[in-house]
Amino acid sequence: MHVLLFVIVALVGCHPSPAPIAGRVTEYRDGRWFDGTAFPPRTLWVIVVGLASLGVLPKAWAKSLGEGDALFVVASEADVDRAWPRLVAGHPAFVKLFLVHSDEYAARRDNAELAPNARGIDPALVPGIVRRAHAAKLRVSAHIENAHDFHVAIAAGADEIAHLPFVDAANLAGYRLADADIRALAARHGIIATTLDWAADAKPDDPRVALERDNLARLRAAGVTIAIGTDRFRETARVEVQLIARLGLMTNGELLRAWSIDTPRSIFPGRNLASFSDGAEASFLVLGGDPLADFAKTRDITIYVKQGQRITPAATEIPVFAPP
Repeated sequence: MHVLLFVIVALVGCHPSPAPIAGRVTEYRDGRWFDGTAFPPRTLWVIVVGLASLGVLPKAWAKSLGEGDALFVVASEADVDRAWPRLVAGHPAFVKLFLVHSDEYAARRDNAELAPNARGIDPALVPGIVRRAHAAKLRVSAHIENAHDFHVAIAAGADEIAHLPFVDAANLAGYRLADADIRALAARHGIIATTLDWAADAKPDDPRVALERDNLARLRAAGVTIAIGTDRFRETARVEVQLIARLGLMTNGELLRAWSIDTPRSIFPGRNLASFSDGAEASFLVLGGDPLADFAKTRDITIYVKQGQRITPAATEIPVFAPP
């Protein structure tokens, strides 16, 4: 098994010919894919191509991006029927699906000017996919971008949400998560990842940030687990933590718990992590000061212990990914 992420995502309408509608990207040229659709620099597609070129992922994925192996493009129940046996045969750890302004799905599906990743899956397919996944003992993670996407995912039974909403100042109400949906996620012991890249240049008093602060406060109050994550693929979760601290979205204690306890436990649910109880994995850091009083002390690491062994991390550099 090469990756843990198995995706069902609709890329319908991205090209008039049959093969690209099936989602297979066959050519990269001058920063543009197959029919000339431009993707943002440093996008996930480029990361997949780069990892394939390094041999981390199968070489063939440099052309296919894993379509049919880790990426499954569906536009109908018949498509799901065809894709599902192959997905399950890959022994995934979970299923991820993409909801992108699903209240506008019909218009986005037929808009050829939108990049494929701006269209998302048909919300009508989501409940059936979640049922199939749960029957196969697989958790479901849902990418969401607004409150309607969140509602669709929660109503279908998704176990975790991969983003807080990407708030647009022109329609703040469309990004405020419904209390009933939050309660439903908490009742199933659900998880939501922060992924606030859109707010990188925002100020703490930005109305968009205020709305997200309200979303987070209500999620925490309901008992939803908050995990730390970022879509900045060439950086670590620290960049997200620093952003949350700068915007005042969580207290130092809340942020430390989310980063050092709840996030690793959500990534590795079968392991005994982030605890000093008997039998827990002995992996921890010793800091040179109290991060509850001064969050900058999280950078003052004096001792590293990994599974009972004291280690000295070597300096590492992420390789540059050049398109083929």
